[in-house]
Amino acid sequence: MRRVVKRGFDRRMQIKPENIGIDETSFRRRHEYVTGIVDKDGGTVIDILYGHDGETLDKWFKTQKSCNLSELQSISMDMWDVRLRSGG
Repeated sequence: MRRVVKRGFDRRMQIKPENIGIDETSFRRRHEYVTGIVDKDGGTVIDILYGHDGETLDKWFKTQKSCNLSELQSISMDMWDVRLRSGG
């Protein structure tokens, strides 16, 4: 699966999304999480990140090469806030 996903990402041309969606999901019914980032207008998966916290997204925004964010107008997200669930 990883090889197929990597090949798909490598073949895709760089995009300039205007609206992106970010969401997390558990992976294989365990407490392992991935964060998906999609182009909401085109329906294209921009990236899948291992993890589901602010640091994961921070790192992606600082280092990502999957898309050009110069046209970005909105971000929609529904993510788990670890601080709220852990009482911190």
